Amino acid sequence: MSTDNVNWYDFYKVLEHVEADVGGEKGITSAGWASASQLGRFTGTANSGTILGDAARHAVTGKPPLKNPMTLPEADSFIRGITRQWIESHLAGGNKGVTQPTETSRDPGAADQTDPA
Repeated sequence: MSTDNVNWYDFYKVLEHVEADVGGEKGITSAGWASASQLGRFTGTANSGTILGDAARHAVTGKPPLKNPMTLPEADSFIRGITRQWIESHLAGGNKGVTQPTETSRDPGAADQTDPA
């Protein structure tokens, strides 16, 4: 798969959305979607200006660069894997973090059920 149109910033935003839904990094690791070391490798690479230059989320982190940074194709595969598992958990009804649509919100043409009086 080509990584021509992807970037570290967007990958990190996807991770933040998943984390917000499942209770942070702990939710991802407890679900078995990734290990803490894999998440650290991804975030350490994404945040490092030393490793990624202008493509990094931060210009300066104050942390030494990782010895084994993640490549962009590895990050692509990593985030797609987490995202796939997150979506599958919702399809299976295993995650209560997302509000389910009501009958009215599913059918925008549905008549209003309230009494106008």
